Amino acid sequence: MKSVMQPSFALVMVFAGCAGTALAQEFPSKPIRWVLPFLAGTGPDTSVRLIQEQVGTLLGKPIVVDNRGGAGGALAINEVRRQPADGHVLLGVDAGHYAITPAMRADLDYSFARDFVPVAQVYATPLYIVVPESVGVKDLRQLIALIRAKPGALQYGSNGTGASNHLMFEAFRSGMGLEILHVPYKGSVEFIPALLRGDVTTAMPGLPSILPYAKNGQVRILAGSSKARSRLAPDVPSIAEAGGPPDYNLTARFSALAPAGTPRAAIDKIAQAIAKVQAIPEVAARALTLGYELIPAGPDALGEIMREEIRVYGAAVKAAGIAAGK
Repeated sequence: MKSVMQPSFALVMVFAGCAGTALAQEFPSKPIRWVLPFLAGTGPDTSVRLIQEQVGTLLGKPIVVDNRGGAGGALAINEVRRQPADGHVLLGVDAGHYAITPAMRADLDYSFARDFVPVAQVYATPLYIVVPESVGVKDLRQLIALIRAKPGALQYGSNGTGASNHLMFEAFRSGMGLEILHVPYKGSVEFIPALLRGDVTTAMPGLPSILPYAKNGQVRILAGSSKARSRLAPDVPSIAEAGGPPDYNLTARFSALAPAGTPRAAIDKIAQAIAKVQAIPEVAARALTLGYELIPAGPDALGEIMREEIRVYGAAVKAAGIAAGK
């Protein structure tokens, strides 16, 4: 005989549902701190500051930006992973933190799969394959043909070994089976002038850094790295569209994560607020003028994106011959 004191499964589920609803209604109970592994004034920092006030208004509590650049992001990452998993602390990241560095480093004391959960994507902005006008190619197919005609004789430049524009080009190169040498520079201060001089045949910079030179005829923009054309440059085809690998889809992506164990109700509330602000026409237009495109992705979609980028960048690190080290 079943005891009258034993709660039914249905009753337990009712109480659980009520608890989740109560959490969603009560959260947040204090300001939300968004920790960024970037200095103030950088693209990720600017994107958060663009939306922080309106997101905070929707949530009923302010968003406070906490810049903790340095140590390859480890300062910010370790700060957030040790915080209570209650939704009041977020971590801003790009693929360099959760996909590239873990593929290149064997000594990390944190794990994104173990220590964090996805919340929302803030922006996803393509990089662009470009060539100096002196190279003489008019589109990506011609560049591919040129590289194949001179295997191992041409060069592409980047901001440095393991930089996103190195591995994004490496994914393109290996996906097409091309033989072209990599020349790493010490950041865009060296890299962009070298490209303009024609020291390298091609490269994959961000649009803001190269657009002035495209407008004055020094370089030609051939294709963008996102799967679909970007509103930043709607006349430029994607790499997949222009003759590159048909499944190619990598961007400079910036997103928000939370400590593992953060209640889903809190995550959803933050993600929904971010998406609503991203959809405000004036906010989206301002982001475009700053050089990035606000593209919503909630926790489930962002999780899928991150897993795919971890796979692709891991393969690119191996293709580039970068040995995992310290």
